[in-house]
Amino acid sequence: MLAHLNRLQYLHGIFISFLMVLILWGFVGAWYQTNGLLNHAPLLNLQLQYRYLLDSQSTQPELIQSDHFLATELNRAPVTYGNVNQWFQLTVTNTADVAGHFNLLLDNPMSDRIRVFQKTGYDHFALLAELGDRVGSVPRALRILPNIEFKLPALSEVEFWVNVQTTGAPYLPLAIIEHSEFHEYQKTLHLIWGTFIGIILLMSAYNMVLYFGVGDRAYFVYICYICTMLLLLGVVHGYGYYIFPETLQRWLSAKIIAINAIAAYFTLQFALYFLRFQPKDGAIFSITRYVSLALLAFTLFALVAPEYIAATLFAAIQVLTYVVTGALIFNKLKTKFRWTKYYLISWIPFFIGAAIGYLLYSAHLEYTFLNRHALMFSVIFEMAFISMALADRLGDTERRRLFQATHDFKLGLANEALLESAIQRHGTHTNRHGLSLITIEISNYDAVIPYVPDSELKGLMLKLGSEFATQLKRTLPLLDIDPDHKKHANVALMRGEMFSYLVNTNKRLLLENTLKNLSNKDNFNPMQEIIPYRIQCIFGAAILNDYSEQPMELIIKAKQSVNQASESGAPYYVFNSDNTENSDRKVRLAQDLGNAIRGDSLELYHQPQFYIHDTTTASSEVLLRWTHPDLGPIPASEFVLIAEETGLIKRLTRWVLNQAFAQSKLLIDSGQSAINVSINISANDLSRLGFVDEIEVLLAKHSMQADCFTLELTETSHLTDRRTFAENFRTLRDMGFRFAIDDFGTGYSSLTYANDHPFTDLKIDRSFIQELLQSNRQIAIVSATISMAKELGLIITAEGVEDESTLQALIRLGCDKIQGYQIARPMPFKDYLNWQYEPEKTSTNIGENLPLPFEEQDEL
Repeated sequence: MLAHLNRLQYLHGIFISFLMVLILWGFVGAWYQTNGLLNHAPLLNLQLQYRYLLDSQSTQPELIQSDHFLATELNRAPVTYGNVNQWFQLTVTNTADVAGHFNLLLDNPMSDRIRVFQKTGYDHFALLAELGDRVGSVPRALRILPNIEFKLPALSEVEFWVNVQTTGAPYLPLAIIEHSEFHEYQKTLHLIWGTFIGIILLMSAYNMVLYFGVGDRAYFVYICYICTMLLLLGVVHGYGYYIFPETLQRWLSAKIIAINAIAAYFTLQFALYFLRFQPKDGAIFSITRYVSLALLAFTLFALVAPEYIAATLFAAIQVLTYVVTGALIFNKLKTKFRWTKYYLISWIPFFIGAAIGYLLYSAHLEYTFLNRHALMFSVIFEMAFISMALADRLGDTERRRLFQATHDFKLGLANEALLESAIQRHGTHTNRHGLSLITIEISNYDAVIPYVPDSELKGLMLKLGSEFATQLKRTLPLLDIDPDHKKHANVALMRGEMFSYLVNTNKRLLLENTLKNLSNKDNFNPMQEIIPYRIQCIFGAAILNDYSEQPMELIIKAKQSVNQASESGAPYYVFNSDNTENSDRKVRLAQDLGNAIRGDSLELYHQPQFYIHDTTTASSEVLLRWTHPDLGPIPASEFVLIAEETGLIKRLTRWVLNQAFAQSKLLIDSGQSAINVSINISANDLSRLGFVDEIEVLLAKHSMQADCFTLELTETSHLTDRRTFAENFRTLRDMGFRFAIDDFGTGYSSLTYANDHPFTDLKIDRSFIQELLQSNRQIAIVSATISMAKELGLIITAEGVEDESTLQALIRLGCDKIQGYQIARPMPFKDYLNWQYEPEKTSTNIGENLPLPFEEQDEL
């Protein structure tokens, strides 16, 4: 995992370096090619005179010169917004003794209409060109760089009158460039824009790969943001004519404020996702959402409103966007998000570029190449810094994922995955003293933890883990399991109630003495003044004798040592590989169970269930069977426990669900109009994040409906996440799944459990049914259970019904559904299909021919 993280950061670093090279290359090359071209007086032999006039009606220069001239003369270029009709009078004098060939650049591709006149007499003017967005039949090159070409004889002058009509940005920068240099200027701009578009496309493709690879929505929003900026700048600079059809570009130019609003919207959304804000962050999250919605609403308004009105309103909204974005950034700076500083830095060039653009088009800055393209270059540099921020964030994301994969999500302690890695690391480099694994289980965890508030549980468990580490260090050399966790480097959490410690010794006597001394304590609670409960523990250990063993084998042996101590009633036990035939069996079964799941060597049997008042529904419970190729039939209670201890239970449950759904589909295809299949699931599976998604995928895979299934669940007080358990329960019920309390009357099962969760069914355990007719007390218990369950609206199933007399008694008591040998034994799915079409469905001859004790084992 660490190697994978390092590769990702390395590749991201290469990408950013390549991006920076492209930016610097384009920037330096463009500046070098165009330096000095876009000045108002770039040529030594030319003298220029400007006059700025503003008029609301005149469209011909003759009217401007008449005695009734009503235009207002200004000291500088006009910046009035609205329906602008403005004039530029430009006199160009050639003081050289040779003729010149020039281009007059009218550098505002977004102007609606630009008309250029040349004065040919006192009141005579010739129209040289008509350009602009609202003018048809204009060559593409002139739409991108509006200009006219003219020649000026030696020692002569020419007077141009330029009329601009627009509802957008009114300022029209003017520049005169020698004809040959103008072509170089065009090439340079094409080069810059080609580079810019290439960078955007490259970054979009790269971030799309990251989005699909990492699944972080911030990358997708970032793609939307940079593509919107490409659209915005393409329209502003006129290069959209090379990207879009002419009619679309002209429409986009008229809706430039709406595009700005969308860019502002994605700016906010990117800040929200990039900085990992969530609804739990409170007011700042809500404000950002409301401002985002306001931007979307304003976008719709800007599509229909006149541009000058939309532009005036957008100025205020844009300021609000920047204020909210700044608040988001500084909020996360307080929490020391590492990558926030790069994101903050990225706004510096953006604000500089935006400010230069505004000052230029408000005629407060001289028109130069760098000023004209400041916004584009600032966006490129902004993207470079954001890429650096994304690189740092990606590393942090991968570190978080690695931490989640190798640590307990509640306590933050190392889990089995990291413990396995530590065993591998120390087993490879350990010295001659050897390696052992100590396990400490809280034996009364299920009894005590329900009474410990969640706010105090974490502190109790962490302090308990540290206390055991301190005690062990007095006699044993502990090894680091999680070197990055300075406070709890020596402890791992195998499951909710079992701590583990790696020891640099293989001396059995030393281990036994240490565990014996530890076990002498009556109460291991380190917080008795706050949590006044007695905590009891069982201690175990396993020695790594053979360094060719897999780390998981040592973990399994360490768990078995605790189980062995519990089964024998001893306070501690050191695993003995020389004289534990049963332990060897567990190790072998643990290794072979994973292969059996992968190779579909397991099998589902169906035990029919009989609805007393409904003969149309084909009902059954699926029971898991495993016939080992060498050891023969393995009881489900044995290998399910091994699956839970080794972490295979998730894969095992998924296999059972997949097979049950597939077989149910075959039942329907065979002609069954109504079916109900009961499936046993673990309470810890139901408390696992992602469990509902797995079930949804499997249902869709087999085209099955949730209301065809009943999920049977045995109550337990030991849940890894009670909140997720309740949420998953409600979600699956809403999908249509039925839920049954299994083994009612044993363990923790109670009617309170049924009242706390939306159960639909209740199964009375066979221990009450098989002795029903031998005891009036049993009849009273079963009768009361059925009556109370009926009050709760539950369907009652009795399991373990083996004779007709018991069946009739249960019918009289009001039982709804029967399961047991009186109906049929568990049978392979093929036999169950045949059984469905038998005339009399009460035969006990069909099904597995196995010893009774095996059949009575708990099922998955």
